[in-house]
Amino acid sequence: MTQDEIFQSGEGDQWYERNKVKLVPKDDFVCRMIESIGVQPRRIVEVGCSNGYRLEYLRQKFHAVCYGYDISNEAIEAGCDAFPEIHLKQKALHEIPYDTSFDLVICNFVLHWVDRSLLVQSMSRIDALVHRGGTLVIGDFDPDYQQKRKYHHLPDEEVYTYKQDYTAFFKATGLYRETAVFSFDHDKQTYGYAPSEARGMCAALRKMENEEYYVLTQ
Repeated sequence: MTQDEIFQSGEGDQWYERNKVKLVPKDDFVCRMIESIGVQPRRIVEVGCSNGYRLEYLRQKFHAVCYGYDISNEAIEAGCDAFPEIHLKQKALHEIPYDTSFDLVICNFVLHWVDRSLLVQSMSRIDALVHRGGTLVIGDFDPDYQQKRKYHHLPDEEVYTYKQDYTAFFKATGLYRETAVFSFDHDKQTYGYAPSEARGMCAALRKMENEEYYVLTQ
């Protein structure tokens, strides 16, 4: 069973139950990043949105049309009741449809749980959602070196948290330019320096438009 299947079959719901009291519309690191880069998104999608609490905050702020996907059925059901103007569906990251694109795509602290066999497919789905000239905001752990740690909520399962710089994949394609980034302490939820194990980051990447490529002539 892959990690995605483990989360889809119950651990996603358990994560939501452990954290749901904190998941209310509010300003947070991701929202501050979006506000700081000066974008005015009209269509927003968040992958790994839980109950859609962050999308509701952004919907009210930008009057945007918002879509969200999460692996937890309970989170999606709760979000549909609490935030009826958000379009929410239960999907694992690699299952998300990509027949439409958005000017703002958010993926915050999700990729570290994706099964490694599905990582490239999942990141390709994210890329397909970002409209040319649009913005991708990624938040995740940012240690000094790639590492994996046992997922302590399931000690008897082979489930890991994979910590690495996930923006590197998108920047390596040549399609994205980093417009802003900041570090914070994930444990203390404070800005600035943090030791490798606790360091989180939030980055905004802009997807290039076709006409931004240099044309070389002979």
